[in-house]
Amino acid sequence: MCLSVRSSMLVIQVNDEESRGAMALGDFEEDQPVVGLRRQQALIRAVLGATSADESRWLEWKSDLDVSKPDGAFGVARAILGFANRMPDVATRWAGGHAYLLVGVEEGALHGVTTHDVEKVDPWIARYLGEDFDHLHLCSDGHG
Repeated sequence: MCLSVRSSMLVIQVNDEESRGAMALGDFEEDQPVVGLRRQQALIRAVLGATSADESRWLEWKSDLDVSKPDGAFGVARAILGFANRMPDVATRWAGGHAYLLVGVEEGALHGVTTHDVEKVDPWIARYLGEDFDHLHLCSDGHG
């Protein structure tokens, strides 16, 4: 499942199929948005082959984060706000200005996460982002 809020995407569920053939983040084409299943899977594989030093202004990942819990929802909101507060000239350097937060994956390990009803995710995140943050896009298992 992934959640995109304006220029940010949260992938909150991945499975073993996405983890096959890890590649280095440096091999991932960073200049284009992550659109479609193949690109989403490639990004997950790139994170599996990355190091924590590879996290950047357009990409973060968390091994575990439950958006149904206040700490998890706050962690997601904090990342989204950080992505949204990038200067436009800085943001456009990567992924067409988009930014991505992957949850359930880290360097060398695919953990997955608990799946939640997408109707519940919006208010959990909105609690920290405010009601005006209304552009949410949700997808599941790398599909979008």
